Amino acid sequence: MPQLMNKTLLLILLYAFPSLSPTFNQGTNQKKINRINIYPLGNHKVDFRLIRPDKLDNRNRLCVPGAFTSKNNTPEGLIYLNGRLITGQKSSSGRGIVIISLGTINLIHIDSVRQFIDSRTDSRFSLFQQWYLIEKNKRGENPFSNSNLQMRVIAKIKNEIFIIESDSNIESEYFISTLIKMGVSDAIYLDMGSWSDGWYKEANNTIKSIGNNKSNTNKQTNWILFHE
Repeated sequence: MPQLMNKTLLLILLYAFPSLSPTFNQGTNQKKINRINIYPLGNHKVDFRLIRPDKLDNRNRLCVPGAFTSKNNTPEGLIYLNGRLITGQKSSSGRGIVIISLGTINLIHIDSVRQFIDSRTDSRFSLFQQWYLIEKNKRGENPFSNSNLQMRVIAKIKNEIFIIESDSNIESEYFISTLIKMGVSDAIYLDMGSWSDGWYKEANNTIKSIGNNKSNTNKQTNWILFHE
């Protein structure tokens, strides 16, 4: 029997973007889609951290890992923190760059990163390298060979930023195509697998855990933080 897109997600998208038409082909797609959870940046600020954010600080609202962690337990790929180079570019770490500057996020192709860095006259930016799954409304790179795994991305819809994840394992190509149908124009992968442990806070400051495989939580090295 055909499975429908999660209604809560649909309502959230339509509330946030009234002009976004629901192009999910509900009732016609024979594949089962797992529930997709979406966390908007909204009016919060965002930081990139190399020190684990404090869960007990009520200003901190959401935290997830960003770049990969190497076998040497260091962040992997091109990393800048507050304008300072931490690690160099690595071809296997993907073609996407997440730039965090003055509390906002921009998603760019790695070919444009040198121009961005050279244009800066201050150190008020951080960035990291990851796989660019959706670029300018089209499929980008997908190194997963359509494996079934839990997926999480930082994504842009109508110039708004979201963290979007599946709540369980899902075919990577189906996840990507679903995001495109949702109106995602750009999406860069975030570290998952056994490093997937993250959290967010409800309005009453109750902490909710996200990410299913937490076996390498103690080895995480870098984080995206939404905060007040």
